[in-house]
Amino acid sequence: MKFGPEIVHLWKISLCRRFCNRQIARIEAGSEWLALHFSGEEWFFVCWSSQGSGCCSADDQTLKSLLREGHTSSLKESCRAHLSGARLREVEQVGKDRILRLRFEKTLGAGFIRPVSLYFESLDRFANLVLCDEKNAVIDAAKIIPAGTRDRTISPPFSYVPPPSVSGDECLGENASVDDVEHIVGFSRSVRRAVQREWDSHPPSFWSDSFRKGYVDGDSFLRLQVLDGNLIAFPVVFRKAEELQERDALRASVSFLCDPVVRSVARRVTKSICSLIEREKHRKQRLLDGMLRREMLLLKAPEYRMAGDAILANISSLRKGMEQAMLPYWNEDGSTREIMVSLDPMKSPQDNASLYYSRYAKAKGNPNNVKQSIEDIRESMAELDEQLSLLETVDSSSLLELALEDLRKWLSPKHSPRRGRKGKKSNEHAVKRMEYGNARISIGLSAIGNRMVTLAESLPSDLWLHARDVAGSHVIVRAASVTVGDDVVRFAASLAAYYSRARSSGAVQVIVAEKRFVRPIPGTIAHVRYRNERNVTVSPLYWKEVLEERR
Repeated sequence: MKFGPEIVHLWKISLCRRFCNRQIARIEAGSEWLALHFSGEEWFFVCWSSQGSGCCSADDQTLKSLLREGHTSSLKESCRAHLSGARLREVEQVGKDRILRLRFEKTLGAGFIRPVSLYFESLDRFANLVLCDEKNAVIDAAKIIPAGTRDRTISPPFSYVPPPSVSGDECLGENASVDDVEHIVGFSRSVRRAVQREWDSHPPSFWSDSFRKGYVDGDSFLRLQVLDGNLIAFPVVFRKAEELQERDALRASVSFLCDPVVRSVARRVTKSICSLIEREKHRKQRLLDGMLRREMLLLKAPEYRMAGDAILANISSLRKGMEQAMLPYWNEDGSTREIMVSLDPMKSPQDNASLYYSRYAKAKGNPNNVKQSIEDIRESMAELDEQLSLLETVDSSSLLELALEDLRKWLSPKHSPRRGRKGKKSNEHAVKRMEYGNARISIGLSAIGNRMVTLAESLPSDLWLHARDVAGSHVIVRAASVTVGDDVVRFAASLAAYYSRARSSGAVQVIVAEKRFVRPIPGTIAHVRYRNERNVTVSPLYWKEVLEERR
């Protein structure tokens, strides 16, 4: 997302109105962002990412989501040392460019006041945040530019030098042409192109007056709008633009800057979580392979004991060097039979017997316990697959937090959240609820959410839906009438397909069963067994198409 100079101008005005003379209470930072919390206000968020730079407001939940990434910038500690407790005194836009200067005053001992400046250069891939002292010397910067690297130096102890000023005209003349719009400074390229497209709809004097009102006369004429996916401001609402109701530029910028950053962080965190889950799955697979080998050994345990008993019973007829022998074996009922026993020719008969008894000692055990362990491991792996599937559908910070809570229960049970009022409140976000036709639909958005909708909230007469043979969300349909229409079932089935690992498929088979025929599997969070089911094949995007048609 690229913000033009006119948006930077409005940021300046918003900062002055909301934060001037307020004190910084808290400072947080990530690898490509910094957030300042002023007393009694929201966070002021600044991002210098190459994917999109700018500033906006942010709430506590957003900061919590961003801090989950764990990475931080060295600029954080410098800002905490020089800006903590400082008051914002002045905000200015450098030239008519996309550069803001925030001037702070920090009171030191004995009433001594130290000025500190923070320069934010919202210059796309060259974006930077620079902290300077009272003499405008660089203290620290998000991106250090050593001496001799470029046309300027951003590094302690050199003085801060802004980028070369933008050249062009501030206003249009009365007899200006459409080509002159390209040379106007203080407005984004999106604005200039929009004016050029609509140039013929008004006389040149109209556009000249609009540019003058928009920048020279102040912000009261500027109207925030979205054009071609970009946030712009201009006195005229362009034909292809959508005017925003929000008049505060910092708040209006949230969806264009902060939300994408949160989603980007969520994707990175989700990717790391998925890696943890995959490693845990590999560990479980090794355990499963070991238990399967153990199960095979259990089957051979009686053979090992029979061989040892047969060797000892016929030890006088055996000698060292023999590789095998056909020996009689007495059964418990007194009958006899011949068994072939393999021998180690390098060992004596007594050592061969001891070898078989040793193998028997390792192999013996309770087959039921081994079988139960195999089932438990497989159920645990299935739960991890469920977690992976649900993580793929994460589209908000709250859902990511729920996924993390579920994951901690698997990978580190001792760190699982305590039960209480707070936990109950957060679990409510694990369920997505909506209405369609005469039915209320609940969708589990995490393993905890699946358990809530299926085992805690549903009635025996409700319908339970789940994508077949893939991990995904549980969907519950509760109808106001006795019967649920086919259109409702298809709509809910599409939701079950969408919130599953098969969401990218063209068509997904979904299980539909009455809740009375769905039973939980003991020892799992939300795994169930079902019967008397039927199948519905539906597109994962069908529910979106239906809602769009209704609009």
